[in-house]
Amino acid sequence: MKLHPKTNGQPDKGRENNASALEERRYVTDAMRHFRNVMLWEDEQTVGSWADKLLSELLPFVEGAMATMYGFYKEKLRLLAIFGAETDQVRPTYDSSEGLLGKVFLHRQPLFLTRTQHERLTLPFGTGFLKSEALLLLPLSYNSRSIGVLEIVFFKEPSEEVVFLLEKIAREAGGHLNALLKELALRESMQKTKENEERLKVLAKAATEGIIFLEGRQISDANDAFLKMFGYVLQEVIGEDYARFLVADSCQSLFELDSQTIPKECVGRYANGTNFPIEVQMRNLFYQKRTYRVLTVRDITEKKLAEETLKDSREKLAEAQKIVELSKEIEKKNRKITDSINYAYKIQNAILPKEADFARILPQSFVYYQCKDIVSGDFYWLSENENHIHLAAVDCTGHGVPGAFMSFIGHSLLNTLINVRQISEPAQILTRLDNKVIKTLRQDEDTSIRDGMDLGLICIDKKTQKITFAGAHRPLWLVRKGKLEEYRGTRAPIGGVYSKPKTFQQVEIEPQKGDMLFLFSDGATDLFNPKGEKFKTKRLRQLLVEVANLPQNQQVETIKTAFQDWSQGVEFIDDVIILGLRL
Repeated sequence: MKLHPKTNGQPDKGRENNASALEERRYVTDAMRHFRNVMLWEDEQTVGSWADKLLSELLPFVEGAMATMYGFYKEKLRLLAIFGAETDQVRPTYDSSEGLLGKVFLHRQPLFLTRTQHERLTLPFGTGFLKSEALLLLPLSYNSRSIGVLEIVFFKEPSEEVVFLLEKIAREAGGHLNALLKELALRESMQKTKENEERLKVLAKAATEGIIFLEGRQISDANDAFLKMFGYVLQEVIGEDYARFLVADSCQSLFELDSQTIPKECVGRYANGTNFPIEVQMRNLFYQKRTYRVLTVRDITEKKLAEETLKDSREKLAEAQKIVELSKEIEKKNRKITDSINYAYKIQNAILPKEADFARILPQSFVYYQCKDIVSGDFYWLSENENHIHLAAVDCTGHGVPGAFMSFIGHSLLNTLINVRQISEPAQILTRLDNKVIKTLRQDEDTSIRDGMDLGLICIDKKTQKITFAGAHRPLWLVRKGKLEEYRGTRAPIGGVYSKPKTFQQVEIEPQKGDMLFLFSDGATDLFNPKGEKFKTKRLRQLLVEVANLPQNQQVETIKTAFQDWSQGVEFIDDVIILGLRL
């Protein structure tokens, strides 16, 4: 595999473009793939040879001057490997709380020093007093436990990508080093055990492992650990066949095996008849001028419990990994769906009347519009021709995407009825709209499709200034001289499955100067506060009476503030429209 180091030269002019970003990701990915292979443990490999191999490949790759790796072993940071210039300055051991190395080791935080921070990097660290442009100290840790420190000196300051790569390598090297140091400790322990084996055999009765001495198959002696482990006294085991204390078939052919057998797991039988897992090993021992066969027994109940726990953890980890992969796939699909919905929002927003339309046609009006989701099932409609102005607040079944589909249908049908067919009477418009929705959704054929819409519609005669109102499940509120009058709409929806005949009524209103008209959706009364209480119609009445005499911009801000103070962060459960018009 051929890798190309990342230098700290002058960046290209297009460094921040997408191609450069992709190149940087590939640089890190390819480098990590290579160094993971370098860090793999090989047979007969020592900790030092492993670290030396890693540094000998790593240092040239990152264009460093010297690289040193320390491992924490026997209360000291001990030199594992070094590669580069002036290696004779490196100390073989280092106190784990001393200097910069100790700081990085104790706090498990990387340390990066440059000449711009220090006139000359001559602070006491592992590499002594080597002149350099930059020093990078990286903690080597595993499971939140410090294992060692990787120290790299540079004659020129490394790039951010190189530092990022080295931090990733250090994180993975910590896990490898932890395993290797444990292996080293285990080897030393085993060697020490081997050297003292004969002495420990003589002192068997003081051992923590269970030990029995055999003549043939009969027990001639046993230590206290064995007796305690199996629940007997010495007199009860002397002369007994050792197989009595083992579950049949679990340790078959143990006695017939070579005297120096490897440890074998089987099942022991306690004095009360209960079973427990044990590990046994047969050895020869010369004791009191005679050769005995010695069987050592170790209770591995806790080991088995740990193995079961580990197995369960691995299974849970595998399940968690599946969940993570599934979550990523769901996130990808959700992103696509959200992108589509955002585009639908642009379309829906484009068909709504603009502020300029309201300013030109109804200059003393305002719109409060709050969607529950990205797209809305509520919409408002404004149209003007030579003789009339029509204004509607429409609440379609549902919210979000389903509601948005209904809003497109409602907008299209209102446009056809009012602007194309020139129907001006609100009651007639609602009657035609009801028929069109039923036919469009084929509700006369399939009663399972119950979608529809509620709306309030007013028509202003430009010559007489008279106002005609008709509503489908929605009212018109008029605030006059501080008092609110309600004009109820017909108690029937537009579309949907409705058992009774629908007859939409309209009412004519003689306006007076200063009158304030309000059309709104039911979402305005369905706001919840943290106590689970609804805003309800009574509070909305009081609010609209209070804002009726305010300028339009203050009306919107007052309504917005009132809703925020009431909900206190509780999410809206429906879309909200409030249209206000001063006459």
